[in-house]
Amino acid sequence: MRIVWAAAAFMVGVGSAIIFGTAPGHGIPANAFAGFLVATILASLALIASRRRAAVALLCVVFLIGAWRGADAIETLADSGQDQIVRPQSTFLFADTLNDVRNRIGIDLNYSLGRPHSGLPTALLTGDRSEVSDKVTRDFRSAGLAHLLAISGLHVSLIGGIAMTVAVMIFGRRRALYLLLPLAAVVLYAALAGFAPPVTRAAIMFSVFILGRSTGRGSHTLAALALAAICMVAIEPSILASLSFQLSFAAMVGIAFVAPVLDGFTEVAPTSGTQNERSVLTDRIRRFVVGSLAVSFASTIGTLPLVALHFDAVPIWGGLATLLAVPAMPILIISSAMLVALGMFPFPLVTEIAAIPVYASTTYITQIAELFAYLPPKPIEAGSWSVWLTVAYYSIFAALLPFLPQLNNFASRIGHSVSSISRIASDTTSRHLVASAAFTAIFLIIGIVFWSAILTQNHPKQYLSVRFLETSHGESTLIETPNGNRVLVDGGGDRTQVADILSGLLPLTDREIDVVVLTHTDADHVGGLPAVLQRFPVGTAIHSGLTASSDAFSSWENAIENHDDVRIAAPGLMIGLDEHVFLEVISAGCLNTSDSCSEINDASIVARLSYGDVDFLLTGDIERPAESFLVSTIPDLRMTVLKAPHHGSNTSSTQMLLDAVNPAAVVVAAGTGNRYGHPHPEVISRLNAKVGEERVFRTDVLGTIELRTDGERLWMVR
Repeated sequence: MRIVWAAAAFMVGVGSAIIFGTAPGHGIPANAFAGFLVATILASLALIASRRRAAVALLCVVFLIGAWRGADAIETLADSGQDQIVRPQSTFLFADTLNDVRNRIGIDLNYSLGRPHSGLPTALLTGDRSEVSDKVTRDFRSAGLAHLLAISGLHVSLIGGIAMTVAVMIFGRRRALYLLLPLAAVVLYAALAGFAPPVTRAAIMFSVFILGRSTGRGSHTLAALALAAICMVAIEPSILASLSFQLSFAAMVGIAFVAPVLDGFTEVAPTSGTQNERSVLTDRIRRFVVGSLAVSFASTIGTLPLVALHFDAVPIWGGLATLLAVPAMPILIISSAMLVALGMFPFPLVTEIAAIPVYASTTYITQIAELFAYLPPKPIEAGSWSVWLTVAYYSIFAALLPFLPQLNNFASRIGHSVSSISRIASDTTSRHLVASAAFTAIFLIIGIVFWSAILTQNHPKQYLSVRFLETSHGESTLIETPNGNRVLVDGGGDRTQVADILSGLLPLTDREIDVVVLTHTDADHVGGLPAVLQRFPVGTAIHSGLTASSDAFSSWENAIENHDDVRIAAPGLMIGLDEHVFLEVISAGCLNTSDSCSEINDASIVARLSYGDVDFLLTGDIERPAESFLVSTIPDLRMTVLKAPHHGSNTSSTQMLLDAVNPAAVVVAAGTGNRYGHPHPEVISRLNAKVGEERVFRTDVLGTIELRTDGERLWMVR
């Protein structure tokens, strides 16, 4: 326990410097502090005869050293201008190589799974959560599963355990050589995750465990935790202000101190007499369920004030949600790693088969998160929680630590008595009544999760969804009606990007696209459609009837050559997508019969998408002549949403068109980093003046933009 007290004293010193902004060189003269530190060291040496007094004096020295190191933390946080430390880019050996590997894994998973399915596997393998959607993040946080999104002790223990099993199978246990493989696997995994605070803490603790096994000595959890803390804070004192560091160590402290007490209260009494295989299995399942809930609840107790302080809400269902989600984590991690490995070989069928368990486990975990995120009661609001309440909470927690042994003994007696009574009652009524009830409860919860997912997919939505997809260049729009019918307008310029995005958006059980519309022949609109036609079942393909000599358009022609239903668009074409949803073509092809269609952009298909009182005007790449033609030939051009023509170029979105359409919102679909400089600043100024800056949505800034409407209201989903 000596290292535990030393780590606590050191971190209190650093923390005091950070909280009060006072350290040597920051409010305290460095010379005076050095003299005081030397005096304290001499006093501790003088008190060496009394071990207890010497221990107190030495802890004071450690505290002062922590305060001295806190000066670096103050400077780092001041330079970053933030309350939480921003970790610098890794500069260790092979850092660039690991970054390349990390990026390659993300690209491979995105290609094999598509968005959003690739987000969770990528986060678990590399620590990169940029591909995890905002909705999934909110659901995990509300359900109390946010810790599953960050690589931490759970993930490190899984990797280490798998590596340990493989090493034992290869080398056996006779030599300590088998311990090198799990140690190397954990260190490499931590490096791949960028040595984030939670994974660094877990890697150090796992290393201490390996060291204990190799020397034939056990490893104390608190000692390993203290060693990890003092190493990390000594190297980078400002990391103490990192939320991920705080949550990781607070959770482990809660598990180390509180979980044994909870295990005592829920202790399972041994079964009298001879146990058969079924009773042994029942006891193991009960111990797993009880132990998992105890660990989850203990970590919640440890992190409660931090969660309340930083997120303003405390989830209710975290323990139960974790119990149901954790068994799928090893499947997801292992199958994702296998998918990445198999993706290096040119066998698409094998890759698709390997993706099935990744899809299944990802869907299962996200459905668990979604269910408990919306299951009443909602998370407890904690908007008034403060830093000083957090300090008070942990102070009370620390004050109760000396009484833990007595509390453990009391809990064990209570738990043993309750378990014995339960066993007697179980033997009297039905020997397997408790196990049956436990299994029934678990399968009932799992059934609710899956049936809620199925009913959610099959039950008609109450809204029309229009997604303006983020593309590298060009544009693409996905429309989904309340009854689940789909229309894809254009496919962007990249050959596979839109198909990859759709692979992630569309559920495995329903991947049909009812209508594909090509507005005109430019490569940045047609480039991605051939891959869509190859990967997904498509009902009707609609285009303007014009041709082009580009390779992208040739691929489109080859793709629709043998398609069953191909139509040429003409003004007046009306497509009933749903009972109350219609897509009407209002302009297509040459503006008049004498026009040679030299301007391909003005020959774009222009369509009105209507649902109730809400209309979308989809304009392709039309420019001034076509805009003038529309305004002069269509009596009522008013729409709720305008898709800005030609990616917001300065040859379109004239004031005349804006006045005629009079939209409530405008979407500018422009490729990220396009070489044409779309959208043009003058056009953006015009749009801002018309609808207000907050109602101009740009895909090059916001990414994919989803607008929904119930036929009366319109809202954006992020």
